[in-house]
Amino acid sequence: MPTSEDCLYLNVSAPAGASGRPVLVWVHGGGYLAGAGIDMAGDGAAFARSHGLVVVTFNYRLGALGFLDIEGEQPTGAHGLHDQIAALRWVGENIAAFGGDPGQVTIYGLSAGAKSVSNLLASPLTAGLIRRAAFSSGGADHVKQPGQAARLTRRFRAELGTSLLRQVPADEILAAQNAIATGITGAWVWRPSIDGTALTRRPIDAIAGGAAQGIPLLAQTCGHEAALYQLAAPDAASQADRVLEDYFGADTRDRILATYAKSRPALADDPISVRVAVMTDERYGIPSTRVAEAHSGHAPVWRSRYDGPLTGLPDPLPGQFEPFAELLRASHGSDGTCGVPEVCLACELQR
Repeated sequence: MPTSEDCLYLNVSAPAGASGRPVLVWVHGGGYLAGAGIDMAGDGAAFARSHGLVVVTFNYRLGALGFLDIEGEQPTGAHGLHDQIAALRWVGENIAAFGGDPGQVTIYGLSAGAKSVSNLLASPLTAGLIRRAAFSSGGADHVKQPGQAARLTRRFRAELGTSLLRQVPADEILAAQNAIATGITGAWVWRPSIDGTALTRRPIDAIAGGAAQGIPLLAQTCGHEAALYQLAAPDAASQADRVLEDYFGADTRDRILATYAKSRPALADDPISVRVAVMTDERYGIPSTRVAEAHSGHAPVWRSRYDGPLTGLPDPLPGQFEPFAELLRASHGSDGTCGVPEVCLACELQR
């Protein structure tokens, strides 16, 4: 697919003869680094036909072009989020001409798109633009702190070799971005900043304070979210030790890992899979639960977890995938609990 700075387009698909139909706005994922509006949703035509909805997909700026903080500019660090808000504003102003009801707009996102849904719910700029919301594999507070933003900007300038960012061609911006990190590692570098305009405080605090009052929410995660990270980066699971120690200290880290193994007998002799389970809870399960709890005092909230097989994987799995076949294909307990709630990471982080 060709790439270009001239990318801020959206697509609209509607049933023939549509009038006053509900609208689904899809927010694509990709770690704020990759992806496009058509990812997974396609052009939206199939969903429009099968469900009678008007479907909107759109692009937003990614990586450094979307989320680099530039000193002296305001707002800065969340340009990609402003693009998302602009798309929602366009829908509110124009979707009736395509047969959609601007008062029945549902936003739905996956991964970075899911985190974007939380940011959109938290933003003061989306008031009146969203009727319902849903996300899969998300959470809130996946934003840069000021110190993180400053360090990333310094590193980026060093890779670029100049401080005149506005005068640098896009291909040089992308080269500097790739020099910092690419692939699955790069997906954890870029994220919005609290820029004082699109976001005025931590998203979870804004949601808990009623920023999205009256907007029903469906928050979904998967049982084995982090397994794909381990497949993509063999050292991914090893990060769990550092993260747990940062949260709790070394002694509690060891106790949590031991109790995870105890509560999951099938993983007891597999330290990598135990850490994949920790990553799943820390990166997705807990953040999604926290959004649901923060919003539950302001609107109806539904929480779900998908434990079925991941779709789109080759069958049979290539040899390097086989050690994780059980994680990728087997389901967890159907009741959605870990079985030993008093010792799981989710419970520890929420005490």
